[in-house]
Amino acid sequence: GEDNQDGTALVLTGDFQMERSMTVKPIEIRQADIAIIDSTYPYPEVEFESKEEVGEKIAEWAEKTAEKGIVLFGAYKMGKSQELISILNARGITPWVSKGILNVNKVYEKNGVRLDYLSTYNGDEMDGGNFVGISETRNIKQLGGMLEKIYEKRVYTAVVTGFAKTLHFGTDMQFALSDHADFKQALDYINEVQAKEIITYGKGSEVLAANLAKKGIKAVSFWRHSKSAPHNALC
Repeated sequence: GEDNQDGTALVLTGDFQMERSMTVKPIEIRQADIAIIDSTYPYPEVEFESKEEVGEKIAEWAEKTAEKGIVLFGAYKMGKSQELISILNARGITPWVSKGILNVNKVYEKNGVRLDYLSTYNGDEMDGGNFVGISETRNIKQLGGMLEKIYEKRVYTAVVTGFAKTLHFGTDMQFALSDHADFKQALDYINEVQAKEIITYGKGSEVLAANLAKKGIKAVSFWRHSKSAPHNALC
């Protein structure tokens, strides 16, 4: 947040949630005159379950499925993978991770976040038994096929992303665990920040602004605002 030259206070949320995850604190509420908020999930019908509920489903599925074969999760290498590792750790599962996720994990660990995981890029050796793995989402189909050939076992795939609510990924399972606020959380944030004007930002900004307006909230898409506002209005 910052105070502009005209004395107005401005906050920019970035990606945010009102609920605490196992690796990240919830957003800090700072009252302001203008709030620019993320609009990744602008539809009222998209509502996420609590992180605790989704985490329990993820851990239970991983535990049961690993009895039948290899489990491979797809997740963003920064943020989502670390939350997923923490969820699995709480169930006593130590997952194998890709090189990209390993490198991000080391940054988290340097900042005091404890994560238990294994990686061939860290010198760990596989014993040929069933295991739970995590890789970047874009790689899991190709990687899953490779693992099936190497180990001659069924590989069960799942993605972990908020977009599991709106998209189909062609995996065995998909879990809607998000780092973004859904519409209800956006409303909760707006009520707490008490801004006089809401500016929605991101791909769904027009839709979110329209849906907020239906709730009686003064909101405008960043793109419309930037076209109509003076050049230095937000500087």
